[in-house]
Amino acid sequence: MNRKAMVKCPVCRKNYTVTGATSSKCPYCHTSWKIQENNNPSVKTYIFSVSAKKIKKHKWAGSIIIVAIAIILSILLLTYPLITIISNGVETGFVTSSRFTVSRVISIQSHTSNVSVHVPLPVNISGEQTIDSIYTSVPYGIISKNGTSWLLWNNRLSGALSNISITYTISENSVSWNTEPSQFGTLSQIPFYYLNKYSNRTDEWTITSRDSQIINLARMLRGNSTSVYQILDNIFSWEITHIQYRIGNETYPHNATTTLNLGWGKCDEMAFLFAALARDAGIPTWIAFGPLYNPSSGQWVDHAWDMSYLPLKNGGYTIGQIDPANKQFLLKDSYRFIEYIDNGNGSNMRYYYNFISYTSINPGVSTTSEYFVSQSFQITSVAGVKNFISTEKITYVTDIYNKV
Repeated sequence: MNRKAMVKCPVCRKNYTVTGATSSKCPYCHTSWKIQENNNPSVKTYIFSVSAKKIKKHKWAGSIIIVAIAIILSILLLTYPLITIISNGVETGFVTSSRFTVSRVISIQSHTSNVSVHVPLPVNISGEQTIDSIYTSVPYGIISKNGTSWLLWNNRLSGALSNISITYTISENSVSWNTEPSQFGTLSQIPFYYLNKYSNRTDEWTITSRDSQIINLARMLRGNSTSVYQILDNIFSWEITHIQYRIGNETYPHNATTTLNLGWGKCDEMAFLFAALARDAGIPTWIAFGPLYNPSSGQWVDHAWDMSYLPLKNGGYTIGQIDPANKQFLLKDSYRFIEYIDNGNGSNMRYYYNFISYTSINPGVSTTSEYFVSQSFQITSVAGVKNFISTEKITYVTDIYNKV
């Protein structure tokens, strides 16, 4: 006989009684939810089906802009730059899953130079990301570099414009790790393997965790807490309040120290700063890279965010995702896919940024790289879009983003 239990709705966060706790429909916000099975039974992954009814009211600063999303069965090719500021807004509903086909087109013009192009090979992530297919316009080789597989093209190009097109069909699920904050453990439960791999003893290229300013700030934000969840929340809340999202004109991204001193940065620079602070606070944290889709503009952009190790109170662990630029705390939407995961090696991260190399003193190489929707973008459970207060963090599925 199933016994009654008190549960907290993963969406509106109100308590109510259910018989059994593997699935339910909240009597307050009418959200249906269930716990998805996974390889670690102590880790709970929630899948939601949310009605378009407005669940939660916010206090707004300034005027409110309501943006309507048109879901189109086929979308024309787009020609926008990779890095662009997208309007600040949040959906009232929740996108449960997405399946899309998108092409990355790399255009190369070279004069008597032997050019090499490499891009990471995305992988499946249980419960989150499924790579349905990958096609390329030019035959490729595969190389392995410190545990990551890369698609590789080596060609001698002379004068003419050459294009390499990589077309991905990918299915994504949205995941929240915030439904039960009390399930997470303490710093003492983090194993040495992760502490060593994502160490604060040395800098990892732009993750300058040995800088004294970052060390002191991390200590202040950690305080006397040993709760991994609380420390991450402290760091996240500080960063989204004190660091503004802004795009500069630098060739390479600023390191964490520079971003801290400037008080602003773009998505990868904000992610580097968060990782440096988290590592100095004792929490292994690394960077995820991949394109992000904005449903209101129909545009793909390059993006970067954080992944953190979270021990569970009763044993085991999970890997949570945190996006400071989008103000998403332990929440991963289905409008992105992970192309490359930082493995703690700074030279590998630099290799990701420098995806084109050549052997010539005066190569005369010019390149562009853009993402295009090539066939379709299918999503489920979408409601309207609303404007969002820039200082408020996004933690739960009702607060899901629409801003880079």
